[in-house]
Amino acid sequence: MSLVIPLFATPINLSTLDISDKEQDSIEKTLQSLKYGPTNQSGGAGISKDLFLFNNKKFKSLHKKILDSVCLFNEQVMGYKKTKFKLTTSWATICNNQEESERHKHCNSMYSAVYYNKCSESVADIVFYNNNWASNNYDLEKVENNHFNSSYWSIPPKDKLLIVFPSSMYHRISKSHDNKTRYSIACNFVPVPPYGYMDSYNI
Repeated sequence: MSLVIPLFATPINLSTLDISDKEQDSIEKTLQSLKYGPTNQSGGAGISKDLFLFNNKKFKSLHKKILDSVCLFNEQVMGYKKTKFKLTTSWATICNNQEESERHKHCNSMYSAVYYNKCSESVADIVFYNNNWASNNYDLEKVENNHFNSSYWSIPPKDKLLIVFPSSMYHRISKSHDNKTRYSIACNFVPVPPYGYMDSYNI
């Protein structure tokens, strides 16, 4: 018998939000009405000009559900003591056929989340990259991809899917090969003082 320890694993959390069809329709209508512009990356995917989307009262319920999910992730998955978190930025992305985004991470935040309101699995995936892969200098032929041997991992969007992950994880929108417009809502969170201990205590 042997024991395998997934040492220093970086978790991401996938859940389906409990959102009514009426609220889902309202969110989708708002996403379609937003003004979008280019990002600071190549690839063609766009970003809403409003980077504080959750200031809109129409997103009040969604904001709370995502914040609750981030707090649960922090406590139940990451194993930290109960900590308050606050939203920093929130925005929408738009991606059409043959568009994508560059690999990037979110700075100045601890956790990030992305929500897919109405989305089919045929549109572009979100791709997460293994931050530890640079230390592996060998690329052997794989029997199958798994959490230990993969340099990246793709997740297809689904209706009402929420993904919570550490902001330091590199990720991107893969190239879309679908004629349907792909919308998503992304947001960043930081802990609210007091937190930490001894000489790292923050009040």
